[in-house]
Amino acid sequence: MLIALPINLISQNQKLIQDFVPIEGAEGKDVIWLPTHQLVSDAMLDMAEVGPKDIFFDLGSGDGRLVIEAAKRGAFATGIEYEAELLEFSKKVAKQQGVSEKAVFYKADLFVADFSKATVISLFLTAELNLKLRPLLLALPPGTRIISNSFDMGDWIPNKQITVEYMEQITNEISTTSQLKTVQAFFWIVPDNSELNSRKTLKIIIKLN
Repeated sequence: MLIALPINLISQNQKLIQDFVPIEGAEGKDVIWLPTHQLVSDAMLDMAEVGPKDIFFDLGSGDGRLVIEAAKRGAFATGIEYEAELLEFSKKVAKQQGVSEKAVFYKADLFVADFSKATVISLFLTAELNLKLRPLLLALPPGTRIISNSFDMGDWIPNKQITVEYMEQITNEISTTSQLKTVQAFFWIVPDNSELNSRKTLKIIIKLN
């Protein structure tokens, strides 16, 4: 059965999507939304060497920026996001930036979504959610690459760990000041069982001049 919506209601919904702007700290299903600085996004994608041969998944894709950047590098990129407004916002931005054919987004719970075909997976969740996801990630084919903003995987030793430093402007009613921000990012390659925990971590510091 088809249900026809009033034209004015459709127009109102479209306007809500057009007017929506993600708010830092907004509550989501599992985490709050925090933006990822461009330098951090670039460093994470560089660390995983994302390119045209990759199938990229961002679990909890937020405003879609990592998915869009991965698509710009030629990857087929998918964002899994539960919040409808962020989902539609991401689709709109991908279309505006000309990558909507390579950057797709859909609503799903992280723990039931199918990301089994991924060659690269990106995370910006919490320490608890990373640990909860870890068995699913370790079950992926050996060689799958995983990047995480800010949070590690407990005793699963990363192949690389980077520190990204940049200056962030903070503006209030009185003045604008600059504050040094430091972000950790982690990179793993899914091992076969014999490789797990048998390596040391390469640590790198990246600074924005």
